[in-house]
Amino acid sequence: MSETVASDRRPAAGLAGLGVFLEQMVPGEEPVLIDTRMSQAVLAGPWAIKLRRPSPVLASAVARCTALERELRCNRRMSPSVYLGLAPIPKEAPVDWALVMRRLPGKQMLDQAIRQGTVSCADIDRVAMRLSRFYAASRAARIEPDRVLARIDREQAHNRHLLTELACRLSPARDAMRGRLKNLLARSDAVWLRHRVEVALRVERGFIVDAHGDLRPEHICLTEPIELIDRLEFDRALRCLDPWEELGLLGVLCAMAGAAWMGPRVAARVEPTFERPRPSRRLMSFYCAHHALVRARLAALHLREPRAKRARHCRAVTRRLLGYAEAAVAGWDALSG
Repeated sequence: MSETVASDRRPAAGLAGLGVFLEQMVPGEEPVLIDTRMSQAVLAGPWAIKLRRPSPVLASAVARCTALERELRCNRRMSPSVYLGLAPIPKEAPVDWALVMRRLPGKQMLDQAIRQGTVSCADIDRVAMRLSRFYAASRAARIEPDRVLARIDREQAHNRHLLTELACRLSPARDAMRGRLKNLLARSDAVWLRHRVEVALRVERGFIVDAHGDLRPEHICLTEPIELIDRLEFDRALRCLDPWEELGLLGVLCAMAGAAWMGPRVAARVEPTFERPRPSRRLMSFYCAHHALVRARLAALHLREPRAKRARHCRAVTRRLLGYAEAAVAGWDALSG
């Protein structure tokens, strides 16, 4: 869960009741609210308690409970000491539900440790070994090559449509931004077209696994043992990934945070332990470009919200990600430096 500024989104059901309950359980400590697009969480004492926002799909308490159960099952297999269970929220009927987790130390989350300059080579070696064990234990995904190709086709199309639509909000020089995006997206599509066969072959050879799905620095905790959290639970198809694709995303985001050395170090430690060989350098570059564009699209989407807060920050993040995508399309690989 990454912290954001609250917006005009509807608050999660039972949030007020949960706050009162936590004030009684942890007297004298001000609970911390974390606000994301789909959830809200409260941090207090040793707990992190997560609630789902009402939405058209999660309109009822039963639907929200089912979604949290799915998240619990998916993540408990990976971090059983963090994901503790579900609990009813103390509020008026009908009852709502929350996911109860062990609160991890904020300063040891990888994104914060990078900002503070406290990450050591030994820490990243431990992360690499944890990821090696995770991927070794992950089942090879039984999935047809056409489904993997369709997933990337779909994401490429979403990137093209939404980034082009939002170009006018990314820069005062609208025409220049549209031209830059048109060129970048066309080059990304061209590289993808040249590597579809290689991806299909990797799927056929069993190199696709049930992965994390959202491997970002803020989802890695440098405790002992290393904890991996917030696995993508709502669509297994989005977790059916080449591990090297997922590691490419992690390398891009570490580089964005100012730690470009981390991606190559993770790759160097992971590769000797992998039964799944690294893709060609050019395919790795495409993976990095593709995921940088996906992240840019998700950052830019915040600009659609009414009275979007932190709009300047969202624009800056989007433009930086576009820069990394341009470098990757030109051949840069976050896992090789």
